Amino acid sequence: MAASSEMPLPKSILVFNQIIEEVARCAEKLADIRSPAHKHQDDIEAIRAKINVAWERILETSHTTERDQLQVEIQGHTAKLEELQQSYASGFKDAWAEYERRADLAVKTLCEALNKSADTLLGSRGCKDQ
Repeated sequence: MAASSEMPLPKSILVFNQIIEEVARCAEKLADIRSPAHKHQDDIEAIRAKINVAWERILETSHTTERDQLQVEIQGHTAKLEELQQSYASGFKDAWAEYERRADLAVKTLCEALNKSADTLLGSRGCKDQ
């Protein structure tokens, strides 16, 4: 028998759709949580890009003053790279713990939502009564 477009969906399908939405929401949260290594790599790439731009400008300019300024800029970026390396090494444990905490929280929130969805569908019957 064909279902009428006016008939409501079964509770199980509504709960399933809710579960899909919760999993998608969790996946988005997890995708937004960058690991310390990933963040560190992004920071390094950004500084290296600034160094490359400064070097390109040095090669293009014929003005001594501008070259001197660009050399100072490159030295500053190089110092920033060294600071970044030291900071990453010294703060890695804390950064990793925070990364892990945020990921755990996102998954815990998902599990709580899934439990709520299962309770909505199963009530107090549990799966064994099915």
